[in-house]
Amino acid sequence: MSLKILFFTLFLAFSLAGCSTHRVSIEEGVSKGVVYEMDESKVFNLVYSSIQEVFPQEKISVLTEPVRGYITKFLAPPYRLDWFTQKVLVHRSSGTDVAGNKVYGYWIEVSGSGSSFLQGRFKNSEVFETIISHLERSANKYVVYDIRKENYLVDQRNFYVKGADTLEGDELGVIVNSDGESISNSEKLRQLYQLKADGVITSSEFDQVKRKVLEEF
Repeated sequence: MSLKILFFTLFLAFSLAGCSTHRVSIEEGVSKGVVYEMDESKVFNLVYSSIQEVFPQEKISVLTEPVRGYITKFLAPPYRLDWFTQKVLVHRSSGTDVAGNKVYGYWIEVSGSGSSFLQGRFKNSEVFETIISHLERSANKYVVYDIRKENYLVDQRNFYVKGADTLEGDELGVIVNSDGESISNSEKLRQLYQLKADGVITSSEFDQVKRKVLEEF
């Protein structure tokens, strides 16, 4: 193998290794870590608004299976040709605190990959730090042992997100908001997405009506 081919192979390997990133709020491993106790709808609203804070102009999609969360595609300036996906998952788990009490809470997983691995990785870290900083101020924080996966409290059919642009997952549901209300408006949104999927209304009409419905929440 020539030096030129060897250099190219090593460069490609390092480049590909640098094109993805992964961070979790459970820094100490699966047997011990930090969970945040907070109302489930408020957790998802907090995470969603944190992503919006970092990416105010990018579309945010909803992930429903197997773990709930969000994903957005960051287009790097100035030409917006290179990209980096930002995937944020919200896990519900339980564990035992130092006093032996069972604690339920949430932990965050942020990952991403793409061609803009420098700006993308920076933004990926910014998303993670923004979410954690808001959780530190708003939620109860517990160090727990023997962490186990738990089911979400909000039924999947009733899981949605205020302001989402597109959806990914097996089920469409209703809006999760901090007050857990406005079911009738949520049903309107579900029907609205169906009308758009069936081609009854255009994307422009869909956006106009969606904004009006969301203002009622």
